[in-house]
Parts: sequence; C-alpha cells; structure tokens
Amino acid sequence: MFLLLSLHAHAVVPTWTWPTGQPVRYHIETAILTPRGLFLKAKQNTDARASSVQLVVNAECVSTPVGKNFEVLCSLPWVGMSGEGYTDAEADNMERVSAEWSTDLRAARIAMFFSADGRLKEFDLKGLKAENSRVRDIQEDQRILLMRAFSLFDFPLATNPDDWKRGWEQKGASPIWNLITQRGTVGAGSFTHKPIGESDGLYSINTDGRAVVSSGDALDASSGGRPVDIRVIGSTQIDVSRGLMAWRDLTIEGRLTASSSEAGSDVEFGQVSAIQLVDAFPPDGAAPPSLAAIRAPKVDNAPPELPPGLSLVPFADLGMQALFVPDMPPGAGDLPTGKMYARVFVGADGAPTSVGVYRGFAALVEPCRLALLGARFPVRGAAYAVDLEVEYRNPRPVGP
Repeated sequence: MFLLLSLHAHAVVPTWTWPTGQPVRYHIETAILTPRGLFLKAKQNTDARASSVQLVVNAECVSTPVGKNFEVLCSLPWVGMSGEGYTDAEADNMERVSAEWSTDLRAARIAMFFSADGRLKEFDLKGLKAENSRVRDIQEDQRILLMRAFSLFDFPLATNPDDWKRGWEQKGASPIWNLITQRGTVGAGSFTHKPIGESDGLYSINTDGRAVVSSGDALDASSGGRPVDIRVIGSTQIDVSRGLMAWRDLTIEGRLTASSSEAGSDVEFGQVSAIQLVDAFPPDGAAPPSLAAIRAPKVDNAPPELPPGLSLVPFADLGMQALFVPDMPPGAGDLPTGKMYARVFVGADGAPTSVGVYRGFAALVEPCRLALLGARFPVRGAAYAVDLEVEYRNPRPVGP
C-alpha cells in the first residue's frame, strides 16, 4: 500500500492511498494450525482433514479509486498450498487437495475494497468457474482460507499527529477476527497500535489485539455456541522513502473460552502470517530476500587490476572445492545466505599476498578479506591471481 506523507508542524503522518493503475507486488506466507481438523475437498470426491495448512502467495495488485476509497484487484502469479493430514490415512488425500488448490488458485483473482483510512471492507475470490455445488463449496473454502492470509492488509491508520506519538486503537470488526467457517463470524475486538519510530528509513509500529467471537450459527444455538478468545501480536514496517508498507507480520491464537460448550483442549486455531513488498517475485514462490538484505549496504566494484606479467588462473583449474563460510561473522547475523566476490593474489608458495573483495555485502568485505588471507592455495611454481566466490551461509531464520 502506498502512503502519502504529509508534513505537519512536528510530525509526518502517513495516510493510505493505492497508486492508480500501477502494479504493487506482495509476497505472502501463512501457516494455520487447526488441531481439531479442517475439512477440505478436491473436485473429484477427494476429502481430507488438515491439522495444519501452509499457503505461499504472490499477489500483483492494481488499484482503482472509488471516490475516497480504493478497489484493488490482485492476480496470483503463484499459489503454493501444502498441509498435514489430520491422520496418517488422510495424508495422500491432503496432498491431492493441496496440489489441486495450488493449480486452480493461480487462475483466480482477489478483489478487495478499502476505505480511505486503510480498513479492508470487502474481500472476494473471482475468476473461477463453478460447475456444480461441490465446486462452489470448495471455492468458498478457498476464499475463506485466502482471506486469512490477506487479512493483514486491514490496517487503518490514525490521522491525528498526536496518535503517532502515543498510539491509537482500532475497534470493531476486522477480517483478522474471522473464524475459518462458512457460517460467518459474530463478535468484534480491538487492536492497539504503538508507533515505535523511524530507523534507517523504516517506520515501525507494534500491534496487539484481542477479540471474543463465535461462529455465525451460534446465534441460533441455545447453548450459546463456542466463543473463541483471539489474541494477536505483530509488527508493521513502512518504507518512508518509498511510501510503502514494506512488511507486516501477525501471530494469532484462538482459544475456546471457559464458558464454551466444547470439552477437551481449548486451542481452536493458530496462525502465523507475514506479507512483504517486493519489486519482483523470485521464481516458483521462493521467499524474497529479507528487508535487511534488500536494504543492506553493498559494494559492486571492478576487480583489482592485474600487475604486468601476472596471470589470472580460472578457479576451476585449481582443483579446489567451492568456498563457503558456515555462519555469519559477529555483527552480520541479519544478513541472508549470499556470495562475496574477490580477486586473490597468490605467491609462488601458495600463500595469498593480497585480497581485493569487490562485490557483495559491505559488512562482509573485511571478514571475507581476512578469511581469504588465511587460506592456502595450490602451488603453481609462480605467483598468480584467481577470481573466486565465497558463500556466506546463515542457518538461522532472519526477520523482516
């Protein structure tokens, strides 16, 4: 979502606005835990219950203004669904359902309608044909599951500059509170959004929220249904220089209340979701580089010049294995796995005499140089130079 930054006396107040006709791309990942089992279907009489579902979605969205509001239509260049069967016997059926949904949903479009302040008012799944009632039922399940992932776009912003100092509340209905059911959801809750401030061009906001909701059929249930207590925590980062929501993550937990008629475990569902703005999608639904990686300073220079008479030997001719460092050095833990490029000048005895690191993350230039100075290379009877790659690996998960 684009932000129009308006300068007031002592504060910059972001307000939502989608850019008309310009594609905005988001990579979305969602994991949903359903310990009671989520009933899903494929077209040809294949049924499965899922104990968990994972969705990876690339969404390319274009907006049309409707008065002060925005209608946003998103194509889905990539949808990848996977899930765990509720029982071992349901694993194969769950795999078939996931494969069918992944393929079919790439032909779908998401239609969203936003109010001027950024509240997600409507969400629909379009572009799919429904040959019969079973397929229509499947498409409604698909819409509900996708809405869980896209619900993170519901983020109305405060318009009062003072709220950007002390925080603000978001009250009432939100798709974030919706249960995974075709019967609708009744109830509402509230969020507290706390501005953290700007750092390195990203404005951070922390969110927590709580709601008590029930499935829509609880209105007709004499027992009062099964109220669910939902808790939410998360964060949002806005790229101030570009005027975009660069990242949002939410962790959602729904538990049955003490008054619920359900016996046994009180866990109703759990969800962990994140959306990230990207300029282009990596292939096959792969996760994009983290914001830290995208924004991390880099160097991209020409290799150091060769002294007269010194030969440049191809790395492949040295008979060495590809070089890698299994972990990031101190101070660079947020960087992703990536390659550094260097030209090494090797003496006649195989010991490096100097190293020029010319491309890669700026934070890794000196660690890479020192590591290569301590390496040994094949003896070739005379000094030589070699261009090589060093992969720095980060086995730890990285944040936004």
